[in-house]
Amino acid sequence: MGVAQVERIVAVEKRVLTASIVVGGLLSLGILAVGLVGGMRILVFDGAFGVFDIAMSWLALHASRVAGSGPTAAFPFGRDAMAPLIVLAQGIAMAAMLVYAAADAVILIAHGGQRVDAVVVAIVAFASGLSSYAFAAWARRQNPGSDLLDAEAVAWRASGIRGLVAASAAVLAAIAAAASAEWALFYIDPVLVLVACALVVPMPVRLVRHGLNELLEGTPDSDTMRGLREVVAEVTQRFDLPEPGFRATKLGLKAYVDVVYVTTEPRATLELEDDVRRAIAAGFDALPLDVWATVQLTRDAALEL
Repeated sequence: MGVAQVERIVAVEKRVLTASIVVGGLLSLGILAVGLVGGMRILVFDGAFGVFDIAMSWLALHASRVAGSGPTAAFPFGRDAMAPLIVLAQGIAMAAMLVYAAADAVILIAHGGQRVDAVVVAIVAFASGLSSYAFAAWARRQNPGSDLLDAEAVAWRASGIRGLVAASAAVLAAIAAAASAEWALFYIDPVLVLVACALVVPMPVRLVRHGLNELLEGTPDSDTMRGLREVVAEVTQRFDLPEPGFRATKLGLKAYVDVVYVTTEPRATLELEDDVRRAIAAGFDALPLDVWATVQLTRDAALEL
């Protein structure tokens, strides 16, 4: 991937993250206000979570600028680690918010619950949930392969789940009121907070696993590995070379790849190594990653990966 492609991805990240901050701010403040006025924890939880999401979007926007600035004298390999670092931080912070919300709901249940009102809450929560899912879908369509935008879409899907669960709480409250089940009105809110937490839990787990995997230089996801291996396999076949040693890792938009061919053929010269290196580099250029590849031809099997 060339410099122009990196700049294009950074520009898309800036546009989507800026839109996320603006839209998220408007939604979160509205939901928080309704939740505080109506005394409904599920909406306060949703609005507070939204404020947290805005902070994380701002951090992601800053990380995008830093990671996209390229190598410097102080950071000769660039600062691409900013992207997985923010993804990891977002996952940890989201998990912490879920733990707090779940603990608060359990305490409320233990103290007899809290009565909720339904109509306005249902309208606000349903509109919020649908808006969040719509924004998540838009963010995913805009994503050219950015981990930051993938994490942003995950956060918006989590917001959609919280909104729709809050709407469900209001509907159930209305049904309970119509059925004169007054006792249920006191427990619907905290119980559905717990339901929302349970539904959202896989999302921060995914973010934490992804961020840690990249920061610890783990094997990239299956789609990335497939793309890298396909390029190497095609070049290997084209030059009639033996199966190489291969390893790769990924850090944000950057991938590091080592390819080592062990061959005793007389044609394995520096010229052939250069031709193979150029062919692999050309293949990697078509991928949505900045691939830093090391390609070697050697006669020493001890040097194979």
